[in-house]
Amino acid sequence: MSTIQRETFEEAAPGVESLIEAHWREVALYQDAIPLEPDWDRYAKADAAGKLVVITARDAGVLIGYSVFLLHEHLHYSSCLVASNDVIYLRPEKRGIVGAKLIKRSEEILRGLGVRRVTWHIKPKNDWSSILARMEYDQEEIIMGKLLEN
Repeated sequence: MSTIQRETFEEAAPGVESLIEAHWREVALYQDAIPLEPDWDRYAKADAAGKLVVITARDAGVLIGYSVFLLHEHLHYSSCLVASNDVIYLRPEKRGIVGAKLIKRSEEILRGLGVRRVTWHIKPKNDWSSILARMEYDQEEIIMGKLLEN
């Protein structure tokens, strides 16, 4: 039985560190050019400032997934608190029902914090937008990127 709850960054960090490389290998672009090197201090500072929301999924206390959001007031709509998903990951064998529960629980927690808008970033090579569409999310933007070699 999985449990999904909000945790502080400090509580979740040891488990996140154990999953993040598998997550990076699955989704990150430009792996040969840009190494995985999370800025743990900035995450801790954002959490201390009330701008980070960490939601974890655990089985018998062992971290199996996470969803992390950055909170900010929108620059164009200053009364709108936005939660931008930084990362979401579940061990592949735990996806499906637990993934849907992680998204729904994230919404509940964020709503309780006064968030009015949630955004998720989805890479085309790991496209799970159909799950969000079934949960009444709309495609709002397309982001294009390019690695600039120096």
